Amino acid sequence: MISAATPTGRSCAVVGEIACLLHLTQTRACRSKLAEVKRAFLFVAVAGSLFCLDGCSRRPNERRAVLVGLYRLHWGNGSNCSKRGIESSTLDLRADGTSEQRDRFKDGSQFVTPGKWYYEGDDNIRIQNLRITTTGEIDKNATATHAGVLVLWSRPPNIVLNPDDDCLFAKVQ
Repeated sequence: MISAATPTGRSCAVVGEIACLLHLTQTRACRSKLAEVKRAFLFVAVAGSLFCLDGCSRRPNERRAVLVGLYRLHWGNGSNCSKRGIESSTLDLRADGTSEQRDRFKDGSQFVTPGKWYYEGDDNIRIQNLRITTTGEIDKNATATHAGVLVLWSRPPNIVLNPDDDCLFAKVQ
């Protein structure tokens, strides 16, 4: 704690230190204390910013890990997916790079399609053996194909089959 005299003759201790910092910065001791506080604030601000940047951003390796999990197909009214007779579909992206798509249709038919997936950076993943049409819909007549799809980096992430349609896989776990 600094104990210095102010122009009014009071000591810059405890309560007076606050007054020193706020109003009476003309003494050398008070200016020194103010400089210490500014440096400490700057250090905390910079350290906090670096912590947030490190903790809030996801590096490519971390992004791949975030993608691992089970996704369930969601579609909106008027979506091309809703017109294909799909009842439910899940996509499982596993940490070892394998995938499995499970489709069930309203007519009772079911398909299990094993495959592989690759994170290609930014917003792109590639799935080998994804059962979709050329326009990005789940369809029982579609053949498994090598497809590039987009990742919507929400929390949790979503996999967009067709950016022009509201048919996507939303992560459930």
